[in-house]
Amino acid sequence: MVSPLYGQQAGGYQTSVQPDLWFNSVDGIRVGAELNGWQEGATLRGSHRLDAAAWLGLWFPSLPVSYRIRYTEPVPALSKRESEFHLRLLSMVREGYQKHGAGLVKRWQHGEEYRRFLEIGGSYHIAQRFDHVYLLDRQLWSNEWMGLFSGMIEYQHPGERGYFFFQIESQIHTLENPFHAASIQVAKRLELGGGWVVRARIFGGIAGRNSRPEYRYQLSSGTPVQAVEHPITRSRGTIPPDWIRGGWVHHSGGPNMRGFTDLDRAALNRGESRLYRQAGSLNLELDLPNPIQQSIESMEELNDILSFRSYLFYGIAEVDKGLLKDTHGLFSEAGAGIALGWIVPDHKGRDRGLVLRYESPFWLSETRDEPAWEWRHLFGIGAVITF
Repeated sequence: MVSPLYGQQAGGYQTSVQPDLWFNSVDGIRVGAELNGWQEGATLRGSHRLDAAAWLGLWFPSLPVSYRIRYTEPVPALSKRESEFHLRLLSMVREGYQKHGAGLVKRWQHGEEYRRFLEIGGSYHIAQRFDHVYLLDRQLWSNEWMGLFSGMIEYQHPGERGYFFFQIESQIHTLENPFHAASIQVAKRLELGGGWVVRARIFGGIAGRNSRPEYRYQLSSGTPVQAVEHPITRSRGTIPPDWIRGGWVHHSGGPNMRGFTDLDRAALNRGESRLYRQAGSLNLELDLPNPIQQSIESMEELNDILSFRSYLFYGIAEVDKGLLKDTHGLFSEAGAGIALGWIVPDHKGRDRGLVLRYESPFWLSETRDEPAWEWRHLFGIGAVITF
């Protein structure tokens, strides 16, 4: 975590500024700063909350300056210290994508235990991919304005033997050629003791007939529009393009059938795409005891921010016909992997940071001209099951 470069308190309003540095092949080195501001108030996180940032691309593309502004204001009459109702405003123009809108969110949580919460919200925003030079795969995006009503419900409960998470998201596009999209996921972590942990996730997603490609699912990962939420997958060049075209870089999301990254990638390399309007999956992981994780757990200063997992995984998914006629049906996979995580829980109790995985999907139900059983190599970004 980058320490604040500057912080102050004026009239009860607190601010902090920290530098930000990133890279992609269009902006080159992107330099900027992030500003956070808040005022202590009746709710746990205070009022007048500002999260703003601005950047400059040192290769000076057609639009070298980008920004993000999020403003959150609790409604006092409908808020208590542990159950906040707030208005949220967003405006963002960054790396060829823009999004602007407003929403209302009600959140209940257990004291200052951010990992236990229920959150219900709705919003309306407009969004557009206006510059395709940032994309590695042009066919995954349209360039139309999207006008979306969105709703969500999230619930997380940390029990004595592990976490339970439930989420529903829905969207209705209101502009030309309207469509709907919705997804649901349920995840459970069960600690068996002695370093043995079972993790399970069920996912289902559907997008309407008129849905644009960025709102449809890939078998191996989520929708393309999800990729703009993660700095590593947002633009081409942050990860070397040859690594991605080689089919051995997986980013988590959607059905999460990681072993089929190569099949999805092969279609994209041909200028096609394996995109589905309907997808459902079950992901299972079994953590195995390992001495590195045991050492981390013995150090109090590292236990909350670092993890090293060794695990077996299994996945099964069914998808609709999609855009390629021969890609519908049932798919399954099995393999093993290790994962290194740097973890910082955010105010919603979800783990933020970076998870890097090395995995071998050693069995696949469908392959590309190779045996079903084979030693394969895959590098992953983000946890498939987030806790």
